[in-house]
Amino acid sequence: MLQAKSASIAADSSRNPIDSSTVDLLEGKLAVLRFQMQIKQELELMVARVENTPPSSSESPSDPFPRDNILADAETAKAAKDKAKELSLNLKSITQLYNDYAVPFNLWEVWFCLFHENFLGLVFVNLICFVTSQ
Repeated sequence: MLQAKSASIAADSSRNPIDSSTVDLLEGKLAVLRFQMQIKQELELMVARVENTPPSSSESPSDPFPRDNILADAETAKAAKDKAKELSLNLKSITQLYNDYAVPFNLWEVWFCLFHENFLGLVFVNLICFVTSQ
């Protein structure tokens, strides 16, 4: 992305400069893709935890994912597996990622960390631009 921005600045007037809105669009899609990849990874980890739990094992008191957790049953693990496969097919919207993946599987920590990392920085930059333009 930085190369594309630099190219648009360095492009001379005889050639078509790279449209900054196109670069912004690509940056937005990249941020959404990062969300999607992280959510997919979390779903796959959840499925692996359930599949690797022996049916007769005793629970460890320090286990952060006890058997009564949402993914302790095979049906929910199958749903998580199916959703992880869906994420491999195409890019989803932020709304889809939130409503169809984060909410049903309680991926609040992932959602918060990714949102904070990717979008709050943009809000802060926009706020600075707004304040300095006043």
